[in-house]
Amino acid sequence: MPLDDVRLTPGTTVVIPPIPLRLPLARHPDLEAIEPVCRAWIRPYLLRYFGDGDRTDRYLRQGMSSWGGMCYPHALPDRLLPLLNSMYALTALDDAFSHPDIIASVAESSRLRDRVVDILHGAAPTADLPIGELLRAALDRLEPGMTPGMRQRQVRHITAIADSMVAEVRARTDDEAAPELETYLRARITNSFGYWATLITEYAIGQDLGRELDASADLRDALDLVIRHISLVNDLFSFAKEWEEGETMNAVWILCARESLSLQQAVDRIAEESIRAEAAFIATARGIIAERPELRLYLTELGHMLTGSMRFHRMTSRYHGSQQEIAGDSAGTDAPTTLVIRAMGTVHRPLPRP
Repeated sequence: MPLDDVRLTPGTTVVIPPIPLRLPLARHPDLEAIEPVCRAWIRPYLLRYFGDGDRTDRYLRQGMSSWGGMCYPHALPDRLLPLLNSMYALTALDDAFSHPDIIASVAESSRLRDRVVDILHGAAPTADLPIGELLRAALDRLEPGMTPGMRQRQVRHITAIADSMVAEVRARTDDEAAPELETYLRARITNSFGYWATLITEYAIGQDLGRELDASADLRDALDLVIRHISLVNDLFSFAKEWEEGETMNAVWILCARESLSLQQAVDRIAEESIRAEAAFIATARGIIAERPELRLYLTELGHMLTGSMRFHRMTSRYHGSQQEIAGDSAGTDAPTTLVIRAMGTVHRPLPRP
């Protein structure tokens, strides 16, 4: 069944089952002080992109800096601000590919992809592409803290992200049948910005682990398991938002289309898969640390990315329409979470204020 044949009805209620996490949540001690500085730096770029203050402020309220502060809690002090800036820049790039004019056209998405790749390779961004100006400015602040190898990997990872965005548009345009879940998740590791985000883990702690990753299948497995968890959790909380934007490449919809599951059955399955991913990561990381104790900090930080991303998805206005207040220091959930599907507006087509 093509993904576009799956339908979502406003008012539908779905229950996300408990997703308890064994790994601890942490926050960078400087996050609260740095967040206002980050927002002040990023706001002029977003203002040029959106063209009005209201949409800019709504975007900032998503709290992408919180994602960074929880996913990189041991970032070196001088690296926290550049990486928080980059969280907004790469999220805005993701959203640029979901613009109605881009998501509906292979030609337009390819054009955006080509311009992004040119910027990655040193082309000066032009005023008609504010998202390019933001991307270049954010990368200019990251790159001094990267080795040449890390900078090369960053270009490769962001290029792969842009390529995957075009591939999704092409799949929708060609009315392709839903892929198998595992086929989708292998592609999602790139599309979810996972390899770029875990490269920023290396940047945050000041360790270039490119050679170690090339040499160790176990280390690559640990990294992929964290990205798998992040991707599953993202799909679990973002499927309604993405449907409203016209995006259908999501694990929830794939299970509905490919395996004829109900919406609730698909949500339950994705939750189960995320729990298994965390357990597999813990087992893999413990085995690595037993033999390579010098990798403890890196693997610990990857674990914090898993928990920090989960907490962020539970609270951000990006997926709930308004910021969710969550008590305590738990990343996961011990009780079901009820979601009522409703129109929230999109980044590019926000709902009017009441």
